[in-house]
Amino acid sequence: MSNCAERVVVTGLGAVTPLGEDVSSTWAAMLAGKSGVCQLSESWADELPVRIAARARADPAAMIPSHQLRRMDRSEQLALIAARQAWRRLSAFTVPMFIPNGAAAWIGIELGARAGVHTAVSACASGAEAIGYGMHMIRSGRADVVVAGGAEAAILPLTFAMFAVMRALSRRNDDPERASRPFDKARDGFVLGEGAGAIVLESAEHAARRGADVRAVAAGVGYSADAFDVVKGAPDGAGSVTAIRQALADAGMAPEHVVHVNAHATSTLAGDAAEAMAISRAIGSTVSGVIVSATKSMTGHLLGGSGAIESVATICALRDSVAPPTVNLDDPDDEIIATGINIAAEPRELRTGPGPTAALSNSFGFGGHNVTLAFMAA
Repeated sequence: MSNCAERVVVTGLGAVTPLGEDVSSTWAAMLAGKSGVCQLSESWADELPVRIAARARADPAAMIPSHQLRRMDRSEQLALIAARQAWRRLSAFTVPMFIPNGAAAWIGIELGARAGVHTAVSACASGAEAIGYGMHMIRSGRADVVVAGGAEAAILPLTFAMFAVMRALSRRNDDPERASRPFDKARDGFVLGEGAGAIVLESAEHAARRGADVRAVAAGVGYSADAFDVVKGAPDGAGSVTAIRQALADAGMAPEHVVHVNAHATSTLAGDAAEAMAISRAIGSTVSGVIVSATKSMTGHLLGGSGAIESVATICALRDSVAPPTVNLDDPDDEIIATGINIAAEPRELRTGPGPTAALSNSFGFGGHNVTLAFMAA
C-alpha cells in the first residue's frame, strides 16, 4: 500500500446510468450484456446524421422535490440522485443553476460537506480525477469522508452537432444497441450517454470506528498528460502507460497483482488501439491473465460521468470476482489482439489468490488528460 498515513476505503456506491436507476440494476444489466442505447425520439434529431444515444434510466422528477428540480439542470439532477444513493440520506437545499460547479455545490450543501467542495474539469477524465482528488483529501487529513464522482447530461442538439461534425459518433442509427463496439474491427465512433456515478471514500480508521461496510480499498491513482493534441490521444499510448504505472506505484502493487481493467475504450479507431497498446506495455508479461472489459459498449460514453460509473463497475467486479462483458465484440481488431490483452466478450471469473488483487479503471479525456484508479478487494 501507499506510504501515505491514511488508508482510503470505499463505503458507498451510487449510479444512475442508461442501464439502470441504481447500482444493483446497472450491474445486473452489465453482467447480462444489455445495451442502454436507443433511437432518439426528439424532433431536433430528425435531420442529424446521428440519431442514437444512451439516456439515463431515471426520472429525476420522481426522485427530487419540484422546488429543487426547477433550480437544477439535468446533469445536476442526475449527480444528486447518484450521490444520495451513495450517501443514503435525503434533505432539501437549493443553489443556482448552470454554474460549472453546480453538481458539486448541490451535493455539498445536501450532505453538509465542510472540508471543501471541488469540481474537476478534465473532459472525459473528470469523474476519475474527482475520485483521485477525494483520495488525496483523506490521505492529507483534510477530510474523514468524501463523496466523489461525476455526471453528464449532454444529449442536446448542439452536442450532437459538434461531435457529429468531428465524425466522432457512431452512425449506426438503424441498429442502436449494437452501435457501441469497443475493440471491434467495425467500430465507427462512440455513442453519447448520460448519467452519474458517486462513491463514498473514507479513511479506514473512520470507517472502522463507525462499523462501516467496506466495499473496496481505493488504493492508488495515477495522472499524466499526453502534451500531444487537444483532441487526439498520443498514438503510442505513452501517457496512458504512465498513468497506469503511477496508479500501481501509488497503491504499492506490482503489475502481476492486477486481475481486471475497466478500459476507457470509447469505440473509436485510434483510441481503442492506443489504449490496448498501453495496457499491454504497462502490465507486461502477465497481461494475458488480466481480464479487460469495456462497459461503454453497454452504457455509451458518459463523458465527464464515465470515470465515476466505471469505477463503480470496477468495484462491483472486485466484489463479485467477475468481469462484465464487452458486448458487440463480433470481430476483434487484429492490431488490438496482437497486443495480447484479454478482452471479456462475456462475463468472466476473475482469478483470486493468496496475495492482493487489484483492478484498474482507465479514463482519458480531450486535452490529453489521463487518469487511472487502482482499487483493491476489501
